[in-house]
Amino acid sequence: MENLHRLFTLDSLLRNSRRPVPLDRILDTLECSRATFKRLLQTLRTVYDVPIHYSRQQKGYYYDAEDRVNIPGVWFTQNELYALLVMRQLLERSQPGVLTEHFQILAERVDKLLTAGGQSLPILSDRVRIVPLAHQQLNPDLFQTVARAVFDHQRLRIHYRDIHGNRTVRKISPQRLVYYRDHWYLDAYCHNRAALRTFWLAGISQADRLQDEAHHLPANELNTAVEAGYGIFAGAAPHTAHLHFTGTAAMRVKGAEWHPSQRQRVNPDGSVELWLPYSDSRELIMDILRYGADVTVLGPPELTSSVIRSLEGALTNYGSVAQQMSQRSNNSVSSVTTGQ
Repeated sequence: MENLHRLFTLDSLLRNSRRPVPLDRILDTLECSRATFKRLLQTLRTVYDVPIHYSRQQKGYYYDAEDRVNIPGVWFTQNELYALLVMRQLLERSQPGVLTEHFQILAERVDKLLTAGGQSLPILSDRVRIVPLAHQQLNPDLFQTVARAVFDHQRLRIHYRDIHGNRTVRKISPQRLVYYRDHWYLDAYCHNRAALRTFWLAGISQADRLQDEAHHLPANELNTAVEAGYGIFAGAAPHTAHLHFTGTAAMRVKGAEWHPSQRQRVNPDGSVELWLPYSDSRELIMDILRYGADVTVLGPPELTSSVIRSLEGALTNYGSVAQQMSQRSNNSVSSVTTGQ
């Protein structure tokens, strides 16, 4: 990326100079050889069409005042380019096709800048690995329709199927897109229910943009409504979960934020206690079960009971599986014995 840094530095030097800049000053500022400067000069002139002139009389390089406004391109620092590269990787991995025409132009410009800086794009891409988990691909056209409605503040008519299989047609005012745990969601004001709702984008089979302007919710009202509860479930959080973690789970939970309003305590024995608000326990229970025997629900009683029922259900399932495996094993032994 050193060459890219020098491109930025050279552009800044010429842009801020009132008179032609001598070659010696350029080489000293860029800390490079004459040959390296010639290559940079060629890159700016041929790759980016930057009009750099040379004054034989004053023996220096300069931008003509009339040419400055026509310098094409967007200029970023090295760190900003790396950040854009990571953002591009995230977008492409999270939802192929999400790159709109305008963002694609920016992405191509970033590619060109990185290549000019001496970086190999395949190598750079290999430096960032995004691993989606249970990711569900969306229809790119549907995603674009929803995204444009969000940014253009337009209402939508959607055909929606919820997690229980219920199908409805709703008129909504999109508020914002949410990427959560490798799934896309849409926070929107539902005109059918006259309330804020969070829609799973994979549950939307059709989305049509309407001419009406979207009903806007203030950011503080939106945040209060959707961030009070635990996870993706919106609404007030009247309950507080009290969890006790031990073993490796305690190490993983220590310092982690499960909820902005959580409380955490590290005990002398290394175990960790966590208090966090929730409204709907479904997602919280799934997260609790991930830690197996390394977590205990200390309250409230209804949450403890729900987790116990889930574990008992799993035990029942695996009990029948274990019985079938035992029978197959006995049958195999019996067959071998008979053969002998």
